[in-house]
Amino acid sequence: GQFIILRVDEMGERIPITIHDYDREKGTVTIIVQTVGATTEKLSHKQQ
Repeated sequence: GQFIILRVDEMGERIPITIHDYDREKGTVTIIVQTVGATTEKLSHKQQ
């Protein structure tokens, strides 16, 4: 599958996240994240 690498902040660890959907025209990518650790917990509190 296709995935992206995310960091929650400048010093955060890099985590691979599977791409759920994307829209080329809008330039958006949709991801779904399950909160299982510190990094995904921080990610779950981000707005965009």
